[in-house]
Amino acid sequence: MNLINVGVSAPEFSLIDHNKRETSLSSYRGSKNVVLSFHVYTFTDGWRDQILSFMANSSQFERRDTQVLGISTDARPTQTAYYMCLGPTVHYPIPLLSDFEPKGRVSRLYGVYDENTGTAKRSVIVIDKGGFVVFSRLYTSTIEAGITGQAFVESDLDVNNILEELDHLKNTVWANPSATTWLIFQ
Repeated sequence: MNLINVGVSAPEFSLIDHNKRETSLSSYRGSKNVVLSFHVYTFTDGWRDQILSFMANSSQFERRDTQVLGISTDARPTQTAYYMCLGPTVHYPIPLLSDFEPKGRVSRLYGVYDENTGTAKRSVIVIDKGGFVVFSRLYTSTIEAGITGQAFVESDLDVNNILEELDHLKNTVWANPSATTWLIFQ
């Protein structure tokens, strides 16, 4: 299974989030860019670091008219439990979507499903307001032993790189559907 290509129309999907609300990709079309942040499991150090990094930069994503969506193949109650562990009274700007049933359907659409583990691979897909994939990348994670001997996950995912990709959207032809139409009919 190959990672989805840049320049193609993003496959439509609807998934249930940690608050039992349905989230559809099409609901953002025309109004927001979307970052799909796929992760292996919700209760992992890698996802904790990933989501905290996205949350710490939430105002940067808002300024770029971008919604981040976290996606894993965990069941929805697992997603809810994770947010409760973070703090039940705090508002989190990142919906955590369950790609559980049918198992990994959306992960497969985007080419990030790992058949061996039955999980999504750590990856990020950026979709512009017009519904086109403008960035796709698989990230590596390694388990390292800290100075105390306790294991931790090290990933090469860098939110600043994703923010830079969003900044490039302003200069991308397919990021502006009216410009694309204008070019076709000139």
